[in-house]
Amino acid sequence: MVRFDLVITATLDGTFSTSIISRQTGLTDRLTALALLVALQYSVAWLSIR
Repeated sequence: MVRFDLVITATLDGTFSTSIISRQTGLTDRLTALALLVALQYSVAWLSIR
């Protein structure tokens, strides 16, 4: 696990836990944030391989 993976894991954890607790944001906002973080992680991992 590289540092970037650790940062993404911590960010996903924070976003997921906040989305569960928070009632101020809609479900689509929560899912969009999680999807963007996962897409960013895969994009950076793919680019680092190339």
